[in-house]
Amino acid sequence: MKKAKLTRKDIIGKVVTLPFTVDTFAEGYKEIGYNAGIYGWNWSAYKKDGDPTWYIQGYRNFPKTN
Repeated sequence: MKKAKLTRKDIIGKVVTLPFTVDTFAEGYKEIGYNAGIYGWNWSAYKKDGDPTWYIQGYRNFPKTN
């Protein structure tokens, strides 16, 4: 599945920032998309089945957390 390129405005609702120590694959997160800019990759956005919360893991340019 091709991942979507997202912007901060695409992330609506509750947002939780994940530390890099969280193994998103092993924990059951599904990658929805990513954000990248002139300096390269910024963050990736994940969701879990049945959970409306966005989970963000990355370096910079994060969406606002609620």
